[in-house]
Amino acid sequence: MKKKNNSMEDQFKKLLLIIIACSFIVGFGALFKIMEWPGATLIFNTGVALEIIFGAVIMVYLLKNKNR
Repeated sequence: MKKKNNSMEDQFKKLLLIIIACSFIVGFGALFKIMEWPGATLIFNTGVALEIIFGAVIMVYLLKNKNR
């Protein structure tokens, strides 16, 4: 049982790292947008979309495992 709990914690940590990486993508996209580089909107929007998707995955994960 401990091993399953450990792997669930590892999965959660990986999801948090993905969210942090997506935040950096959004930050770089905003920086490029300020500098008016071409493609900045695509980078920014991709980062926001990934952040929303993985944020929802984390919320579902937490709701499924709140009783454990």
